[in-house]
Amino acid sequence: MSHAVQPAVNSGGLAGAGRQYTAELWDGYDPAAMLRDPTIGHFDQVDFASTPCPIVATNLALANFAGGWTGFTGATASTVGPASIQGGVCELTSATDNMDTYLQRSTLGVVNGIGGRPYAFVTSNEVTAWPYHHLARIRFECRLAVSTVAANVQGWFVGFSGVLADNDLDDDTADVVTTKPFFGWSVLNGAAAENATPRVIYQNATAAPTTLIANAGTMVANTWYTFGMDFDPMAKSTERCSFWFNGVKSSTFLTHAMTATNFPRTIDGSTMVDLAPSFMRKNGASTAGSLYISNFRVCQEFVGVSRGNEACG
Repeated sequence: MSHAVQPAVNSGGLAGAGRQYTAELWDGYDPAAMLRDPTIGHFDQVDFASTPCPIVATNLALANFAGGWTGFTGATASTVGPASIQGGVCELTSATDNMDTYLQRSTLGVVNGIGGRPYAFVTSNEVTAWPYHHLARIRFECRLAVSTVAANVQGWFVGFSGVLADNDLDDDTADVVTTKPFFGWSVLNGAAAENATPRVIYQNATAAPTTLIANAGTMVANTWYTFGMDFDPMAKSTERCSFWFNGVKSSTFLTHAMTATNFPRTIDGSTMVDLAPSFMRKNGASTAGSLYISNFRVCQEFVGVSRGNEACG
């Protein structure tokens, strides 16, 4: 099956990983099948070299933008918009202390809402009575860079979250707030070592984040990195979700047991936790800082749905 691999693009002043996706992470990914039959699942793939980046002006409340986006910026010198790097990327930037810049993929362009095709991390209760067709495998990968890893300049979050709002990243630390669900990578605003070290975190909307991987990799300024995850509810219980940094699979996994506590999981028939791909940053000082996103891919494939002549599993 096609991996829809894109060629590496390493010109334009930022070195590092190219725009291609990690083949092993996306093994078996079949967007053509999902286009033919949406009951199999759905996917989204954005490359800002070919897809217009929404322009979110300074001091704009959460608002809807063409192409299925919602965005938010703080009151002073903070914007989301295109940058002329490597043929086109999306830049979230600010130069004022405590200013937010957020961008969220809203599948139907719904203001203050995720839309009709949310991503839901559903876990099996490990008994035979569970309706497996309600489960879904979710894969995500994005390519990003930061303009600086200097101490106290910026913190950021990339991954899945609930509907975003002002101050969803803390003023001092840039940590995620405890009032909504998050699952992804976070960099705290603090010492230089913190700003260069993304961690994998998750949380439900009731508690502080749980740090699953304290050091998911080491970053330097103006260099591209890829971040990926593969949440598979049918994988063995000790490897329910795997994580990738620059094409290398981590030896630390999210386990089934971990999903029972403070994880933003959907529980069939009782609790629905709608999530969407989100890109967020916050200034820690009155110093210019930027988070760059060149491209990302996300896919939700329902378990137990046949493809063409395949039998239902």
